Amino acid sequence: MNSKNLLSWLAGIGLVYAGVEFFPVDKVVFILIAILLLPPIKAKLPFTLTPIKWVSIAFSLFIIAAILRSPKIEAERRNDFNQHKADILKTINSLYNVQNYQDAKAYTDKYAVVDDPELKGLTHKIDAAQLANEEKAKAEAAANEKIAEKAAEDAKKQEIFDRDAIAGAEITLAASLKDPDSAQFKGVYVSYLRNGKEEVPVVCGQVNSKNGFGGYSGFQYFMARGDVAYLQGQSPDFAFVWQKACKHPK
Repeated sequence: MNSKNLLSWLAGIGLVYAGVEFFPVDKVVFILIAILLLPPIKAKLPFTLTPIKWVSIAFSLFIIAAILRSPKIEAERRNDFNQHKADILKTINSLYNVQNYQDAKAYTDKYAVVDDPELKGLTHKIDAAQLANEEKAKAEAAANEKIAEKAAEDAKKQEIFDRDAIAGAEITLAASLKDPDSAQFKGVYVSYLRNGKEEVPVVCGQVNSKNGFGGYSGFQYFMARGDVAYLQGQSPDFAFVWQKACKHPK
């Protein structure tokens, strides 16, 4: 089967389906066109049209049928609303009460051709609620954006503060060593020790430096705050203070 025949078969079958499913009143026209599009029938016709032209004709008729069908659909919806008004209004009200405005709006749109005061009142309520929700969502989005911007700004400030605190602590500690220029640091961070309602920043980490013999003595833990620094081994309470001050890095 070549591509032209395949296109004809697909167009014909598609139009049969469309005629039966969507346009029951006009299905005879669609089915007739569909049959004429089928290759075995088309071969016996006294004239020749390409599949593209057949599809164009069929599509044009499809649009015309849809336009002709529109008033019938409106009439059917009016009749449907009049017959089931109480149930329809009850459904719309239920959706409105649970704030399912999207589905409620779909109902009011479906019966927009109906001139009913109760339905119009519900439509206005739903439209107003949708608008209020949209405005609320916009306000919340704007507020969240401001919160995010503030958080990013605070994080940047914190990063700068911590970096400066670490740099200052390393300078202070290095100055207390026998060979300040040989100081090597690792695992340095800013911890925050709670003191009442305040959080006191403490720089914690490890340092290695050359001793009096010119060799490195190995890494030691240190703590520093402001211009005061403490090395491991300088105080018997160092381990206790380290556990308290250096276990809360941000």
